[in-house]
Amino acid sequence: MWWILGATLLYLELLGAGIAFLNRSLGEKQWYLALIPVYGLQYLGRAAGVFKVLAVPVKKCALFFAELLIVAFLCGLYWYWGVRHVVPKGAAMLGQIMLLPIAICYGLMYLSILSASLRIYKRFYVKRLVWVMLASMLLLPVPFIYYAIKDRKAMPLSEMFD
Repeated sequence: MWWILGATLLYLELLGAGIAFLNRSLGEKQWYLALIPVYGLQYLGRAAGVFKVLAVPVKKCALFFAELLIVAFLCGLYWYWGVRHVVPKGAAMLGQIMLLPIAICYGLMYLSILSASLRIYKRFYVKRLVWVMLASMLLLPVPFIYYAIKDRKAMPLSEMFD
């Protein structure tokens, strides 16, 4: 269970590297702060602007991810406590119950990365948007796509509609 949280933080570090290169090309002064795993998502919000996840606008991306990670961590901690202190049948039921909020948190993080990426791709005039989004659904290519588009001309956020 805990390896999932570690893998998430490792992915956020990789994503932060892509965001750092992207924000460096946009002229951000402290672009290197995007390399801090959760704090770096603040720079994703600066590059993408306000994006929507399930029709709800996300203005503070780093805070949104931090809340989701804390909820997932607390659910995992409660599950771990249940395994140690509850009878085996009860611990199994508790684990099944705790999987639901953890899955919802990770689903929202997945959708927010895809939504922000789509907005960034539109901002940087990415051609073959459908293919790039299909590749982005794997999540691993996203930082590399950010690196590949960093030298393109970006549309100002004030001119973006959607």
